[in-house]
Amino acid sequence: MKKINLVLCSLTTLIFIACGGPDTSSTPNKPTCDDGIENGDETGIDCGGSCFVNCNGSVNTERCEDGVQNGDEEDIDCGGTCPNDCVSREPSCFDRIQNGDEEDVDCGGSCLLACDAQPVATCFDGLQNGSEEGIDCGGGCSDCPTCTDGIRNGTEEGIDCGGSCEMDCPEPSCFDGVQNQNEVGIDCGGPCDDCVADPTCTDGILNQGEEQVDCGGPCDACPEPTCDDNIQNQDETGVDCGGSCLACPEPATPGDIVITEIMYNPDCVGDTNGEWVEIQNRTNATIDMRGWVFSDDDGTSGRLDGVVLSAGARAVLCKNQNTTVNGGVTCDLQIDIGFANGSDLVYVLDATGQTIDSVRWFSTFPDEEGHSIAIDDETDHIENDEGENWFLSEGRVSDTCEDGGTPGLPNVRTVEPDPTCDDGILNQDEVETDCGGSVCEPCQVLPTCNDGEQNGDEEGTDCGGSQCEACIVPPTCDDGEQNGDETGIDCGGSTCAACNAPGDVGSVVFTEVMYNPSCVGDSSGEWFEIKNVSGGTLDITGWTLIDDDNTGGTLETTVLMAGEVLVVCKNNDVATNGGIQCDAELPMSLGNSGDTLLIKDVSGTTIDTINYGLFPDANGESVEGLSDSHIDNDLSDNWVVATAAISGGCGDLGTPGI
Repeated sequence: MKKINLVLCSLTTLIFIACGGPDTSSTPNKPTCDDGIENGDETGIDCGGSCFVNCNGSVNTERCEDGVQNGDEEDIDCGGTCPNDCVSREPSCFDRIQNGDEEDVDCGGSCLLACDAQPVATCFDGLQNGSEEGIDCGGGCSDCPTCTDGIRNGTEEGIDCGGSCEMDCPEPSCFDGVQNQNEVGIDCGGPCDDCVADPTCTDGILNQGEEQVDCGGPCDACPEPTCDDNIQNQDETGVDCGGSCLACPEPATPGDIVITEIMYNPDCVGDTNGEWVEIQNRTNATIDMRGWVFSDDDGTSGRLDGVVLSAGARAVLCKNQNTTVNGGVTCDLQIDIGFANGSDLVYVLDATGQTIDSVRWFSTFPDEEGHSIAIDDETDHIENDEGENWFLSEGRVSDTCEDGGTPGLPNVRTVEPDPTCDDGILNQDEVETDCGGSVCEPCQVLPTCNDGEQNGDEEGTDCGGSQCEACIVPPTCDDGEQNGDETGIDCGGSTCAACNAPGDVGSVVFTEVMYNPSCVGDSSGEWFEIKNVSGGTLDITGWTLIDDDNTGGTLETTVLMAGEVLVVCKNNDVATNGGIQCDAELPMSLGNSGDTLLIKDVSGTTIDTINYGLFPDANGESVEGLSDSHIDNDLSDNWVVATAAISGGCGDLGTPGI
């Protein structure tokens, strides 16, 4: 059974929004130097950082030395607003400029190549020729860059990410192995530690052509990659996870882990032994912190591999976990990091490099030797940036140390702060809590049931709630509220339609694609097929189908039985689309040499995606998937060219709907 009523959307950004509904995507647009926003490594709106223009209007001279013709340059790193004049270069037969006594660009005159001669393919002529697989790479040249070679090359912005690679790079940091954020070298200089003057094979920095940190290139060969070498290599999708390794932890949300207590100035033992920090899981689920990092303002950091926190649990990270010398503190993990007494910054990063929480303490924070500073369980990751929300811990660190602190235990404020007008307590001479009296603002007039406004706890204007008469308007299935016995907004319960739920990854997959029809044009005859492989009936209402051109649409009232397929066409008119019986119409354009197709559920989760760029080449035939697995259908070996003529069609081959 199919029940289909399609609402079309023209989606022109990377975030696709269901027509008439809220944005369910969580994937941000990639920063550019002309998007009108200060983002990426910019120091102003579309200026500074890696942009071509500095924020004072001058040319970013680093961009004039990057070996790429960009901005308004007339040639590589010269001309335009760059300080270098292209014509001032010494003429050569390889500079792609007609100069010297050349008769044309780099030929004739004193050049060896005559202008009417066929150029000889070389590995440095900037062309894909000879046996090359790409421009000056492959064949007899060096290997062409890929997005899985564990090296930053090609157009990549990081190692196997950004540029032409599908995976976006994490936010820049001082330990991402990439020269970014105004660094002088890779992860050094600029906002990071000073760079080592003379690069070596033991400096712990990826430099001097090394394939990995201190190995490869001029150094000894890198060891065979493993799932515990702290490097994203092999077929891993993260550092030591994904692919043939254990699955990568799910990305976290800022505030999932909160820094709750810090001992930066112990008294019963020295700083080098007695410093520690407490973190807490503030979610309702267990968090595996494999690949996470705890770091401070000095760039020193420690990985949190092995720390797994159940809901609400705490972990104590110590500089020294030996209880005989650290003041008797029971530690969950030892990390090589030190805290400054006057001011310092500490932060927690998840496995993607995203900052989950950070705290910088300084003069506004409590400070007393022999006491940790702590927050209570009501203070979140935003509020713990304010010194007024921290207090000196009055507990005892251990039986062997009388310093104040409660490592691994709840933090309780034992001394009430000075009364204020926003402490949630009726004190001072306030008339009501935090209002009135000689100090606070006057109290607002209490709402009534005849003031013509919906206020207080009223459910409507002057009705409902604890004080007013019940509202007489009954709930409906289209009032935009969850009321009556509804289990969601205008869905569920005894009268409304069932609520649509998010799907499972792989429950619906791509099974056939016609990206290059022959008997009709691409603009009329392109289509693809998706299939319900979940084993049960699926309501895919509100699911989104998109392609690599940022176009697509959202399905409404669409139900697929187990094993049932849905044929989605660019044009559903059988008179002009090659005789295809379509179930839905979407304004997509499928590239003939390759494109990416995605299925997303109502929550924005990607259910299946394929890139058919390496699939069998077809012209007038569809390509058909041999596997119903969302993993196996990524492999070109599992796709074949259709051999059966389309029933009722115009001569092209394929099996739409079968």
